[in-house]
Amino acid sequence: YDTLGAVLANNQTMLLADFVAIPAAWKDMATFTKLWANAAETKETPPLSEFCKKNADGFFVNTWLSYDDLAAKLPKAALPEGSLSANKTWVVKKPDTHYYIRCREIQKKGDRASFEAAKTRLRAVIMQQRKTQGYTRLVEEAYQTELKAGRIELK
Repeated sequence: YDTLGAVLANNQTMLLADFVAIPAAWKDMATFTKLWANAAETKETPPLSEFCKKNADGFFVNTWLSYDDLAAKLPKAALPEGSLSANKTWVVKKPDTHYYIRCREIQKKGDRASFEAAKTRLRAVIMQQRKTQGYTRLVEEAYQTELKAGRIELK
């Protein structure tokens, strides 16, 4: 229950967002702009994702994440947490990279998480627990093997 309670309670601001970092010198901005707008209007994200896999410096589409995780991908102080709101788009332009950010939904710190946000966070918690359990099991198996082979002595 502690894990579920922590997942359902937002200890930080969470966003359902799109983020794309495009090189400023990139030539085919018309294609990107069309896909970016289409993803907002129709919520059809696979074409934008495919385009970004080939051309973007970094991206995620229609993904739940914390504000801190998003801010870490941007230039310092480029997007203050207080300026966030649902259904809003920002473009941050730096000399070498342009950052496109779209906030689809927002859940402020202290609000109860939506099912989708909680599901995403719970999946990450479960995966981390499985990795830890797997690692612990491997260490224990290696220890037992070495103990049986006489390469470890207990004192």
